[in-house]
Amino acid sequence: MAEMAATRIVITVCTRNRLDLLEPCLRSLLDQLVPEGFDVSIVVCENDDPPKSDALCAEMGPRVTYVQEPDPGISPARNTAVRTALEANADWIVFFDDDQVAEEGWMTALCGEIAEDRADVITGPALRRYEAEPPEWYPPFSGNRKPTGTRIKLAASNNTACRRYLFAEDGLALRFDYALRFAGSSDTELFWRANQAGARFIWCDEQVATEFWPASRLTLKSQLQRAQRTAENRHYILGKRHGRPTAAFLTGFKALRRLLAVPFGGIAGLVLLPIDRVGGKRRLYSAGRKLYQSWGAVRGLLGLSIEAYRGR
Repeated sequence: MAEMAATRIVITVCTRNRLDLLEPCLRSLLDQLVPEGFDVSIVVCENDDPPKSDALCAEMGPRVTYVQEPDPGISPARNTAVRTALEANADWIVFFDDDQVAEEGWMTALCGEIAEDRADVITGPALRRYEAEPPEWYPPFSGNRKPTGTRIKLAASNNTACRRYLFAEDGLALRFDYALRFAGSSDTELFWRANQAGARFIWCDEQVATEFWPASRLTLKSQLQRAQRTAENRHYILGKRHGRPTAAFLTGFKALRRLLAVPFGGIAGLVLLPIDRVGGKRRLYSAGRKLYQSWGAVRGLLGLSIEAYRGR
């Protein structure tokens, strides 16, 4: 009797000018124990010209394939990585960020969930390793942990595996939206379309990755701009989903509701400060986020966006 072909997993890692983070990322993936019946390789797509990480990838051995996508932006890089994975006959395509490391047992957990054959998209916790202690106003992050097997509606492109058919020409033929190449949220938009097409999303809580968060990402300015950018992108995605008139109504309504909550949150924070300094600061931060989200919604209505990935 002929042996069954191994399930082929291709892990894609898009990178740009982050050699210091890419090396531990790749080593953590290559060090994983691969269960019997699975074949695993890695595609590194460098979104830069001239290349900087090709030599590092060559040092990592034959399981790592290097490709270059000179067209700047996260969407073209991800699409090139997807195309390369499909050409390698991937059964499953994994999206993994270059600032992440896979924790021990990551591959075993992922392969176990693939073997369950109950999901089209499998995602797990993306924990954080902070370069510096988070400021008091920043709320604690738990990684959104939940039991393995929990059905979810969406995923992000950090630590997520997808069946081939989501991207294959004889399947859904999904690609990351070029219009979001500098703005971000192209993963949110793509997984929304996958959800609309009936893809099954499953959480795998043992599939743990840890992401490096530099101190620059924890500044008040960075966090408020992130809130604004997410609101801008949300309006664009709503427009694709419901059409412009409905998106304008939904965005405007949500912006108004958040804006009305700002003074109440601000006053509550100021009142709380003398009694509970940390709690008061977090209330004030929450009010600030709502203000920036409201402004982001207005900018989204005007077709404006922060191009966070331009030049990164």
